Amino acid sequence: MTYKMNNFLKNGFSIVDVLAKEEHQMISKTIKRVLNERLSALTNDEIYLNNLKDYHNLPLTEDIHNKVVGSSFRRIDFKDFYACIKNNSSINKIMNESWGHNEFRLFFIGNLKEFDTKENYSSFRLARPNISRDVGGIHVDKHAGGIKNIADKNLLIIWIPIVGFSQEYTLNFAPGSHKYDHPESSIEEDNRYISMTYDDNYTDKFKYHRPKLNLGQGIIFDPNLLHGKSYNLGLDTRVSIELRLFNAKKNFSFYN
Repeated sequence: MTYKMNNFLKNGFSIVDVLAKEEHQMISKTIKRVLNERLSALTNDEIYLNNLKDYHNLPLTEDIHNKVVGSSFRRIDFKDFYACIKNNSSINKIMNESWGHNEFRLFFIGNLKEFDTKENYSSFRLARPNISRDVGGIHVDKHAGGIKNIADKNLLIIWIPIVGFSQEYTLNFAPGSHKYDHPESSIEEDNRYISMTYDDNYTDKFKYHRPKLNLGQGIIFDPNLLHGKSYNLGLDTRVSIELRLFNAKKNFSFYN
């Protein structure tokens, strides 16, 4: 516990056990159901996904793919899994150290310019093998949803892989970068992604790391930690979920 806390304070992240095997399986089935409902609506039941890892093998046009994984559709109800956060001693310790308490609110955040939020929901993401456009650039999550500095130190993020646990798949981040005041002048004007990304001249100054995780493990990290360009270098479609935990005792708005 002390190691996880010290690692979080020093490097801006910690690897924590989050999901039991049964919870992982339930989330995997839920994501597959959501995808198949979307595929059914867009392809008149002509295409069905049997296994999440094989999503990249589906005969989809890029237009259909983009509609399947649109930000407003990439979300799942997380109320049934709330206990895996609420009763997690490691996560509670980090919340207590960061906020002085462990009371949180969970929000899905899509495109804030379109007022796309939903409480008690998690987002999920797909990244096909060796397709760089499926992956966003280097960014920080305090600028979630395309709005600058909505959360600052009142947000914690947990990234959990559902498919893809090795270093070819996992989150790419810069340890210790949470301590920097990242200049707004380095934010790119890039309409390809919701997240506001930083230019290479700035982000290339940092060293990056991709850890190996076990099933059920996740990475909890500071909202100011640089991460992104987590290219899928494996053979399967990567599937992950992202939990955004907001300080429940802080009066916050998604819009400045």
